[in-house]
Amino acid sequence: MPFRKAKKKARDRSAQIKELDKIIRDIRDWQPNVSSDDGDTQDEVVRTLVNWVTKLRSLAVPILPEDIVICLGNNSLTTARPITITKTHAKLEALVPLIEDALVSISRGDVPPPNPDLPDHITKDYEEAGTIVELSPRGAAALLRLCIQNLCIHLGEPGKNLDRDIGAMVAKGLDEGVQKALDTVRVLGNEAVHPGTLDLRDDRETVKKMFGLVNAIAEAMITIPKETDDLYNTLPEN
Repeated sequence: MPFRKAKKKARDRSAQIKELDKIIRDIRDWQPNVSSDDGDTQDEVVRTLVNWVTKLRSLAVPILPEDIVICLGNNSLTTARPITITKTHAKLEALVPLIEDALVSISRGDVPPPNPDLPDHITKDYEEAGTIVELSPRGAAALLRLCIQNLCIHLGEPGKNLDRDIGAMVAKGLDEGVQKALDTVRVLGNEAVHPGTLDLRDDRETVKKMFGLVNAIAEAMITIPKETDDLYNTLPEN
């Protein structure tokens, strides 16, 4: 896709995401006065709900997963009673976390989600890399190399020489295949690029492999040991 078209598509999607974010905030903050006997108040409540559902449907069709589009259901609420209004608002509130998850996926493209056991500061850099991978793969790669360096530090390595750090982790149980893969994407080896530095050779395919490698290190060195400890702690003492 030509750069201009990709940039326009990214801008359009960003505008849609901002509008969805606003609707989500409005839904959460809204306190419907469903106990009032005032017909005008009830009509206003209904109009508010119809407006939200209509906007959600129009935005959801192009950018949200099909299951969320289906969940939005029929936007014909003109005959709603107060109890139906309450239930409808509750359904919209229930959709909020689904929509937020979808928005994260949209901004991340087809990048895998970060390992949930990654430290917060590394997760933040990982997710930022995911949001820019399509427009700036070199920028995403620079962030991911920084993630790997910080992950080594988090795991008790010095973080000054990634070759030595990863070698030490292989000795502790990290799969040698991860080490070899890190060499191919220039995190390790003679052609290694310093963390946080842009490399003109980085393309989307290279960067997408790096997301998986960050997760692979976290899985082997954090998640599996934690799960093993949890399992061991459930065993009876004898």
